[in-house]
Amino acid sequence: MNKLLSRKLWVAVVAFFAPIITQYATGAIGWKEALRLSVLAAVGYCVAQGVADAGQAAATGNKQAAETIAAARQQLPPVPKPREYL
Repeated sequence: MNKLLSRKLWVAVVAFFAPIITQYATGAIGWKEALRLSVLAAVGYCVAQGVADAGQAAATGNKQAAETIAAARQQLPPVPKPREYL
C-alpha cells in the first residue's frame, strides 16, 4: 500500500501516459516518439525505485543486499569526466 502512495509512482504514471495522450489529442508528436518517451519514463521509474530500494536496504543493515549492491557497482564501467566529451 505504501508504494501506491509514492509520489514517484504517480509522476511515472503521468509521465507514461502524457506523451500518448498528447499524440492522440493533438498529433504534435509521432506515435514512435510518444511510445519512446513513455517507455523511457517507465524505465526511469524502475531505475529510480531500484536505487531507492538499494539505499534503503543498505541503510537498514541488510548485509546480503549491501553485498549485492557492492558487487553490482564493481561491474559498472567508470563514468567519464565531462571534459572528456569536448
